[in-house]
This record gives sequence, C-alpha cells and structure tokens, in this order.
Amino acid sequence: MLSDFIAIVGVLSFISLITFSTLTYKKFKQNSKAQGMKFLKFAGISFLLMVGLMSLENLLEKPTDSAKVDADKTIVTVDKDEQAKKEAELKAKEEEKKAEKEAKLKEEQTAKEQASKEKTEKETEEKAKASTETKSKPAIKEVVIETDKKEDIKKMVKKIVSADLMQTKISEILVNNYQAEDNKYIVLPHLKWDAQNSKKTTVEILEMYSDNIAAKLYEQPGIEEITVFWEVPYHLEGENIAKFNYTRTTNGMAKNDKWLAPVLK
Repeated sequence: MLSDFIAIVGVLSFISLITFSTLTYKKFKQNSKAQGMKFLKFAGISFLLMVGLMSLENLLEKPTDSAKVDADKTIVTVDKDEQAKKEAELKAKEEEKKAEKEAKLKEEQTAKEQASKEKTEKETEEKAKASTETKSKPAIKEVVIETDKKEDIKKMVKKIVSADLMQTKISEILVNNYQAEDNKYIVLPHLKWDAQNSKKTTVEILEMYSDNIAAKLYEQPGIEEITVFWEVPYHLEGENIAKFNYTRTTNGMAKNDKWLAPVLK
C-alpha cells in the first residue's frame, strides 16, 4: 500500500517538476524574472520531493541485512532438509536393492540345493532299481525258460495227437510243476474221442491211445507224471468218462491208475 502511495506521489512530483520547469523557462524568456524565480523554486521543491520519494521507495524495496540473513538461513535450512530427504530416499533404495539381491541369492541357493537333492535321490533310485533288476534277472530268465519248457511239452502232445490218435480232438492241455519242483512236470491232456463204438471197444481204444501218449512223453526229460482225461460224446457228452494215470520209472511210464465212468462198465 505504502509503495503504491509513494509511486503516485512521485508521478505527481515529476509532473509538477515538468510543469514548473516549463513555466520558469517561459517567464524568464518573457523577462519576468520574479515570476520565473517563483516557478523555479516550485520546480526545485518538486525535484527534491521526487528524489526523496525515490530514495524512500528504494529503501522499502531493499531488504535489510537481517532479513537477508534470515532468508539465507531459510534457504540453507530448506536445502539441508531436501538433501537429508534425498539421502534417506537413496539409502532406502540401496537397502531395498540389497534386500532383493540377498533374496535372489537365497532363492538361487535353495534351487541349487533342491536340484542337488533331487539328483541324489534320482541317482539313489536308479541304483536301487538297477540293483533290483540285476537281482531279478535270473528269476525272470528262469520263468521264461520254464514257460518255454511247458510250451514245448504242449506242442509235443499236440503233435502226438495229430499224428497217432484218430478222431481225437484236444479240449485242453495243462502242464504243471510236479510236487512244486523246478524242471519237473505233470502233464494233463483233456481229450475228446468223437467215435461211435461199443463200451468195450471204446475202453480199449482210449487205453491204447493213453499208453501211446505216455510212452512218447517218457522221451521228454522232466515229465514225471501224466494223467489223460477222456470225453466220449457218444456215451456221455460234456463230461469225462475215463482217466489213465502214469508215473515215470527207470524203465518207462508205469500205469498207476485207471478210472472209468459207470457208462463204460
């Protein structure tokens, strides 16, 4: 407010100075010295007033040393606060980066340990598996050999039936281990004789065919016992009506048992 007032008064003083100076010049030119001196005095007062107002305005606008110091202190304080804030932010970022780096290293270490553990477990498992397979291989080999042996015996029975036994069909051939011993077998052929004959002739033919099978299977080592089952649909369909049992001896297959159903007696 005061600076505005001073400015207005200064402008008026300047105008007065110009006006009185002009009048002074005119009066002196008109040889009116008294009037000229009077206007010159007013012009001088206006000039002094204008200079004084300008000096006052400069004093008002110019800050005191104390104000300057306070301003400098404020700026310094603000600068220090900003610097401290920036340093705190920078430190926080560095700590955050450090924490992230440590977490990443820890994660990588954990992953390496897990991978190493899995690798060790896998190697242990593979060794155990290899050891088991190694131990079981002989047993598997024995089972395969035994299975092949049984299949060979079945093929031999089929060959005998096909070559020697007329009007005879195979229902089933079973080959089992003899008294749970390895490489020793009992052979159980289930046969069907599809012919129409008397009871007496039927029994004679069935016994002759059974003896033939036993004699030829004796040539196969490991066959310790043979039991031949017979079905004859002409006398009784769907059931066995005769059975002949043989066991190995030093001289061949000995007949141990002969069973006939009532329809053949």
